[in-house]
Amino acid sequence: MRHHRIAVLFVILCLCLSGSGAMGATVTVDTSTRHQTIDGFGGFGPKHVWWSNEAARSGFFDDAYVARLIDDLGLTIIRDEVPPMFEFENDDNAPGHFNWPRFNMTEYPPKPHKKGLTIAGKMPFYRAMKAKAEDSREPLKFISSIWSPPPWMKTNKSTINGGSLVDADSMRAELAEFCAAYVKTVKRESGVDLYALSIQNELAFVEPYNSCVYSPDQFAKALRTVGERFEKEGLATRIFGPECMGTYTRRDGVRNYLKPLLADREGAGRHLDVLAVHSYKDGVAPDYGDAPGWTAIRDQAAAPLGVPVWMTETGVRGSDWSTNGMDAGRAMYVALKYGNASAWVWWYIRDTIMANGETPKPAYYASKHYCRFVRPGAVMVEAGCEDGAVLVTAFRHEANGCLTVVMINNADAPKKVALSGTGLPAQFELYQSTPADPTCSAGGTVPASGEVGLPATSMTTLVAGEYRGTGGL
Repeated sequence: MRHHRIAVLFVILCLCLSGSGAMGATVTVDTSTRHQTIDGFGGFGPKHVWWSNEAARSGFFDDAYVARLIDDLGLTIIRDEVPPMFEFENDDNAPGHFNWPRFNMTEYPPKPHKKGLTIAGKMPFYRAMKAKAEDSREPLKFISSIWSPPPWMKTNKSTINGGSLVDADSMRAELAEFCAAYVKTVKRESGVDLYALSIQNELAFVEPYNSCVYSPDQFAKALRTVGERFEKEGLATRIFGPECMGTYTRRDGVRNYLKPLLADREGAGRHLDVLAVHSYKDGVAPDYGDAPGWTAIRDQAAAPLGVPVWMTETGVRGSDWSTNGMDAGRAMYVALKYGNASAWVWWYIRDTIMANGETPKPAYYASKHYCRFVRPGAVMVEAGCEDGAVLVTAFRHEANGCLTVVMINNADAPKKVALSGTGLPAQFELYQSTPADPTCSAGGTVPASGEVGLPATSMTTLVAGEYRGTGGL
């Protein structure tokens, strides 16, 4: 009997310790140690793809799609393609002069019915996104990438199947005129100040769609020419690139494309405002990278040039929370944590993190933990957990008085954690995504001094302060 009482007491003691969170781990937030400033999170395109025939029936977007992106997801970057047929014939063979009537606003000669590939077809979406962001007092950046220059500028005389920009100063000057004309036209037609432009998407690949190949030296020369033209025109639009594969050691990766820029920092190098990479293996299959790879991009590529890091295109696998959602969350985490990425931009929103632009996928909700609660201007601060299965990032937005802590429980078992740090708010709002409910659901408030339960394979965000309707950039 005595042994039985001892056993019962032991079980009760274990249950009490478990209930009190004695085995919980500590999440430490150090707001005095600051890292990168966040530029934003987002993705590409409207509800219907620009090159589809759907829009002839329904338009490229609707108000519900725009409102969902701005007011629910919290998107702050929207990316688009520069239409190559904007100047499908040389405007006047004088690249120092804009012959505006010769720029093409309304036609895509190879496929006249595809209006989404024209300036006129795109601008209603730009205007709608801009108006909604302003109405909701939310910040929004527009960025664009060239998939191919106009065919007459290229060696293969086509926008598709690769080819290269003709390697001549005169043709680089024509490309610079094309870029500057596009920036000015977007402003005139939509009121949008284009935040940043990439002179070439995935510049190492020959593709059956719009594509163009640059060697590292060709990229450096074109970058310098476009950058100098932007300066001459007084354009504040930044240049991001090279938008190659993010794996640092690949032959066609970021290291080789930056060599000429590092060798000419006061020439070509000074015109790259943002180091942008894609998280793919081959332009199609996602490759989210790892801590050493993102650290190499941060320390060996971006730091020597003194520029921020953006990830400007990738997809995500799977369909359920445990794959699609968790993969998205982990991918964003590793880029932010180890690459000090300032921006994360998905490939086509309608299919990558949504289904046909209608229904959010789990990756949408994983993205929302960062998009909605980490606003542009926030600074990533030092944060971590003594339990290696809990992946932590934290962000402080001084102007908004906002602190956000995003935690990913990468384990197949639930965890309990307690926050530690100086200057923490008294309480946080809690939002969670789990296998049972991936929707980034509100979970009330929790005291900073208490414990937070992290369900198995979940994301949890704690936020205190203002993060909605805080005004423009």
